[in-house]
Amino acid sequence: MQGGESTPAGIADTTRQFAYEVKADDGTRIWVTYIAYPPSPFGDRQRAKIRLNFHAGKILIGDYLIAHGTIDQSANIVSIAEQGDYIETYSDKPQ
Repeated sequence: MQGGESTPAGIADTTRQFAYEVKADDGTRIWVTYIAYPPSPFGDRQRAKIRLNFHAGKILIGDYLIAHGTIDQSANIVSIAEQGDYIETYSDKPQ
C-alpha cells in the first residue's frame, strides 16, 4: 500500500483529500480515495454519510483494508463519498 494525504501544502481549514493504492486479494492494484471535512455544518453532514474505521486511528502501510464505495473501472479508483460508503482497516486479514 502506498499513498496518504494529497491535499496541496499550505492550505488550512479545508477539506483533506486522501488516496491510497492497495493490492487486492487477486493481486490487482486499485486506488481508494476519500475526503475528510473540517468541522462545520456542511462538513458534519458529509462526515455522517460515510464510515471510516481505522484500527490504528489512521491507515497504515501493511493494513488489510476493506472498502465499499463507487468504483470507476476505467481509472481503477474506488471513491468513498456517498451515503453508506465505508473503509475499515485491520492489522491482519479478518476471518
